[in-house]
Amino acid sequence: SWRSRKIHLKHGEALVTVVHDNRPFDVVAGRGVIRDLGTRFNVHRRYDDEVSVTVVEGAVSVSAQSEAAPRILNAGEQIAYDRAGRLSPKERVDIRAATAWSEGFFVFRETPLEEVVRQISRYHDLKIEVDDPQLRGYQLRGTFRIDDIEALLVSIEAVLPVEVQKLDNGRTIFYRIDSSPRTTRN
Repeated sequence: SWRSRKIHLKHGEALVTVVHDNRPFDVVAGRGVIRDLGTRFNVHRRYDDEVSVTVVEGAVSVSAQSEAAPRILNAGEQIAYDRAGRLSPKERVDIRAATAWSEGFFVFRETPLEEVVRQISRYHDLKIEVDDPQLRGYQLRGTFRIDDIEALLVSIEAVLPVEVQKLDNGRTIFYRIDSSPRTTRN
């Protein structure tokens, strides 16, 4: 409108570059509002309505429903809030990793396998399961093309003590190399 600019992010992720103007620019996501203070920032509406905000350049103000006052974030900082509108502590982050999706890459920095599977599932219609709960915490490090899922799966097998099995029903399973024979899995 002539008084303000506002985007409602219902799901997904947006890398926002704001053209300076006298009108405020807000992104409404979940139970919070991110206000531009002259910046470029990333907003990711995650699973279970958790929202993370990463500042690439400049600063933003983050207001969450359960918090009394907004928090200011500067370049290189990230904060999250949950579905109840509670803010996490801010932290320093790798901006390149946080925005790599916009250039077609996954960047994992000691990322647990469980989170790697979530990220893959955001971009690919695969039913991926981690057979052994202990495997979920194994960590992956590296940069991978989002559109080359086969190379990513091969890399995971090469660097972690897991094997990938693709089943006829469309499921993909990660399991421990020393587990029972593959022919018994369905």
